[in-house]
Amino acid sequence: ASSSGTNTASLLSKGLPALSKAPLNPYAPVAKWLLGTSGLVLGMVHVGGVTRLTKSGLSMTNWKPLGSLPPLNEAEWTEEFDRY
Repeated sequence: ASSSGTNTASLLSKGLPALSKAPLNPYAPVAKWLLGTSGLVLGMVHVGGVTRLTKSGLSMTNWKPLGSLPPLNEAEWTEEFDRY
């Protein structure tokens, strides 16, 4: 029983190396984050390119990035649906 107490004291005095082992490359998490993020960006660019080339976007008939009102009456809705 005293042997296990000695082992525990020995581990505590060493700072629990089994639980706090440093990675071999300290930059590995940053590299994984950079590769993962750039892979996601590449995927988004690919999906956007395929969407653009196949002309299968969000069915926006005209692009007004600074804002506009939606169709407010029946005539405006009919005009908007006729653009398709």
